[in-house]
Amino acid sequence: MIQHYKIENITEFHNALEDAKACGLLAIAMLEVSDYSTIFELVNDAGYKSFGKITPTKYIPFTLSRHGSTPIKFLNADDILSRKNLHKININETRIKDKNIAFTGKLQSMTRNEAEVIVSDLGGNFQRTVTLSTNILVVGLEDPRVVGPDGKSNKIKKAEHINSKTNNIEVIDEKEFIQMISR
Repeated sequence: MIQHYKIENITEFHNALEDAKACGLLAIAMLEVSDYSTIFELVNDAGYKSFGKITPTKYIPFTLSRHGSTPIKFLNADDILSRKNLHKININETRIKDKNIAFTGKLQSMTRNEAEVIVSDLGGNFQRTVTLSTNILVVGLEDPRVVGPDGKSNKIKKAEHINSKTNNIEVIDEKEFIQMISR
């Protein structure tokens, strides 16, 4: 997630101080791209009623709100933000409506199936391949073992080839896609 939000200056992973710093910076980054005013709103929307506490004698973990009877599974920050904002979006005003959208690489904030549902819910058309009708190509993390030394997947190469003739395909990264669906 720190890569997704482009958080820098975290040098030692699994070091308590660096991990705490990363969590704080991640919370700030999540608030900056959301409609939440405070971290408390974000935590509450995730189903928790209070932060955990550490005292000299004990540890009190995060607690679920009364309306949550089962433990919450791992929550993806972008999933929370997308769910919170999706119902507010007027489909007729989104840049995704009536657009053909393809994805390449591994998405960090959602699965490919979740991306397909979001695109469809916002009036777009999910494409498994890049074609002349593609309007947007969302680029996730590419596996260098698969794409080779130039770092470009076949979908990226095909989009570049099509754009050399028509310039119809907007190539964006996952963060831009998140911003696009969160408006």
